[in-house]
Amino acid sequence: MSMDEFYNRFKMKARDNVLLWAVIVVMILFAGITERFGIASTRPFSLNEIPISYPYIANEKYSDKLLLFVCFLVPLAVTTALIFSDGKSREFQRFYKTISSFTFAMGLAVFITTFLKIRLAKLRPDFLARCGAKLKKGDLETVMFTVDICTAPYGEFVLNDGFKSCPSGHSTVSMCGMLFLSLWLYYTYAREHTNGIVKILCFTPLLVALDVVTSRIYDFKHDYYDVTLGSVIGIAATLVAVQFVHLEELKEEQELILPPEAADSTHINLKVTDGSSEVFFKIKKVTQLKRLMEAFCKRQGRQPNSLRFLYEGQRVEPEDTPESLEMEEGDVIEAHREQVGGSI
Repeated sequence: MSMDEFYNRFKMKARDNVLLWAVIVVMILFAGITERFGIASTRPFSLNEIPISYPYIANEKYSDKLLLFVCFLVPLAVTTALIFSDGKSREFQRFYKTISSFTFAMGLAVFITTFLKIRLAKLRPDFLARCGAKLKKGDLETVMFTVDICTAPYGEFVLNDGFKSCPSGHSTVSMCGMLFLSLWLYYTYAREHTNGIVKILCFTPLLVALDVVTSRIYDFKHDYYDVTLGSVIGIAATLVAVQFVHLEELKEEQELILPPEAADSTHINLKVTDGSSEVFFKIKKVTQLKRLMEAFCKRQGRQPNSLRFLYEGQRVEPEDTPESLEMEEGDVIEAHREQVGGSI
């Protein structure tokens, strides 16, 4: 498959799922803008609070760029490389399901996390170091102070970020990315494997997530509650994406690609051939020919006008096929790709 054909198929699939991609874009944009420019709610604090008196560490173990690389780009690269090199069929369909479900999971995770950061306004363990409080005469008897006494020795952005401790964004992103990669490896290669060690190895990426999570504590950026809530959000977002995006599309595809013996009393098997392979569709007995052709086009990621369908020796078009035309067991439909000079 050429890059142009690959791009066109991806673009067409994205148009079919325009609502999903619109939600993904909105969530990621909200998270990015809020994280960079959002001002958290402020709250009074005491200069004697030990939980917010830790030193400020500028060189944290996992910077934002390193986190993005390890927990977002690496899972994308690994899954993409395996999809196009493991010899399994339907590379494009697998790639599209993986990309759409993973970006949805990450978008949902960071959306929830950044929203809660702004609303909760929990102080980071190193907040007083970020604040650099400067007291005036008469302040010695004051118990609670506001941000007005802060000199922001590390800059206003760092000071404002000191009010965004909970939930931990690093914990959210790392757990989301590594759990998704682990589940993808499990469902793709180990779900039906008889060796339990293979199944366990699929979840080794979670060790990376645990390293990221614990680093936020000893870098004095979060406490245990922050990283716990962040991890829970990342896990929940991943499970939602896997259940309602990835597995639902996988289930839909598997219902269309079944062996002949899979028929039952309420379904029939229909065969579509493209000249080199046969695809068995399991559909309800009341399903019309029109619906079958549309389902085949959707599965192939093609526009209906790019395929030529032959039914009982006659060419049929999905848009011109009457709704009343139903199928019978054993019917064969031929699907040919249209191109200049003929069909293939």
